[in-house]
Amino acid sequence: MKNNCCKKGFTLIELLVVVLIIGILAAIAMPQYQKAVWKSRAAELITQTKNLYTAQQAYFMEHGDSAASFDELPIDFNSLTRVTAQAQALGAADGYAKGNGDVFVYIQYTGENKKRSAAIFGTGPYAMSGFVIHNVDGTHCGEPFKAGEMFCQEASAETTGFCTKLFKGTLYADCGDTRYYKLP
Repeated sequence: MKNNCCKKGFTLIELLVVVLIIGILAAIAMPQYQKAVWKSRAAELITQTKNLYTAQQAYFMEHGDSAASFDELPIDFNSLTRVTAQAQALGAADGYAKGNGDVFVYIQYTGENKKRSAAIFGTGPYAMSGFVIHNVDGTHCGEPFKAGEMFCQEASAETTGFCTKLFKGTLYADCGDTRYYKLP
């Protein structure tokens, strides 16, 4: 006769402990994973902002002023859709968007101090956060901005921590509706 008292296996308590440990590890790893995903998306914004700035500089060298429209620039955003009307509604001269407004690349041209190239997230946890490069030297919000210097920006009403948490930026200028952060 076989003895049933020595069966090998896991008890319910042991299985629950393993599930608990896996849950704790997942809870620790998930925020880091999400942070890495947003940093990779932000890398796309940085690239688009730099490409737009480079095109603006080439235009400036030829014409002596920044372009107010993408039609004037030798740049193509194949993966983006032209949204000039929406851009103008946001105070920009011209713009492109990706998806359902997930990413927005725009030219802002409203006088000497606001000639800039920018890309922002339109939706998601970091909506209205992104990067900006001023095309010419000037002052904005009482602070000097040099041409070619990239800043992280956040809409003040939608402070998300994008610039401080993801990029360790330090506040440079607070314009009331937008905050600019210097990147390390």
